[in-house]
Amino acid sequence: NKDLNYVRLDRHPTENIEFEPNQFNFEDGFRIFGKYEKNKNAIISHGRILSNCVASIKENHEQFYLVDLFKSKPISKKLVELLNSTKKIIVVDEQTQYGNLSSAVQSELSKYDLYPMIKNISLPDEYVFQNGGRDNLLAKYNLDEKSILSICKKLL
Repeated sequence: NKDLNYVRLDRHPTENIEFEPNQFNFEDGFRIFGKYEKNKNAIISHGRILSNCVASIKENHEQFYLVDLFKSKPISKKLVELLNSTKKIIVVDEQTQYGNLSSAVQSELSKYDLYPMIKNISLPDEYVFQNGGRDNLLAKYNLDEKSILSICKKLL
């Protein structure tokens, strides 16, 4: 593609997700893990933090499906159509809350007058001067696997 592209790489390797996604078209910019059904809840994430959402899908597969949104600008109309019948959406992002993935999802859905309940799980908009490594900070700010699973259960 001759257009300008932006690719973000993580410094740490990402674990393979144990189950295959439903068939997807790379051009759509997303793939779904778990079984998509109308009126289910969605977890939307991307990058390395996506692997922290997998346990929530495995344990709550009747209520949730997982969206790996690997192309967030622009968000595809196909994803908007899928989210149109989604009951609740949890967006998990390892960025600060302002201008993150949740903001992009909310902004795109609002263009179509869609206003589902969206729970934003992200880092607070503050400087963090604490050490202890990435996993320790993710746990502190409810971005670890256990916290995401707990938030999903509370949302039900």
